[in-house]
Amino acid sequence: MTHEVQTVHANDLEGICYVICSSDSESIDEWVKRDDHYFVNQAASGPDVQSLDELHEWPKEQFQDCRICRQDHDDTIRYQSELLQRHGQLRGMELFSGKL
Repeated sequence: MTHEVQTVHANDLEGICYVICSSDSESIDEWVKRDDHYFVNQAASGPDVQSLDELHEWPKEQFQDCRICRQDHDDTIRYQSELLQRHGQLRGMELFSGKL
């Protein structure tokens, strides 16, 4: 065991998902279009939920995420959108078509 602390950039991690807390259907639809993007807007009082009726609204101010990671991810999304608008979608061709 060590007391050494290292900073790791989120892009260097495997299995990351991005979650927002929202009830706005338009922002949810736009957010979940991307891979590994999810939303929450309800919570349970405990782990033993028997029905959806036991869920209650999750206030946005109680949702916590890493602000630095979120800002970095939002900047990446904006940059990708700008590139797409400037250059259009990439065109590709499947080179393999046949049997092995």
